[in-house]
Amino acid sequence: MAATKRINLSERFKFEFTVQAFNLWGHPQFVPGSLDDIRIAQATAGSVLNYLTPGQPNFNDPKATFSSNPRSVELVAKFFF
Repeated sequence: MAATKRINLSERFKFEFTVQAFNLWGHPQFVPGSLDDIRIAQATAGSVLNYLTPGQPNFNDPKATFSSNPRSVELVAKFFF
């Protein structure tokens, strides 16, 4: 789901702001051939910390850290000239 707001500053300059939501309703997305397991918070804390730490093997790899594609939101700002 996405929502966009466009603002014309003049005939030449425009600004666009977009919010994109992925898996907005939070339904589990099961991958064929694998099982999504639910772990206790202590077991997932290390992998989530590795997801946020540069240089770790799971850094910025959501498929390796989060099992069922959790909700995520993306903000986009564009300036046209």
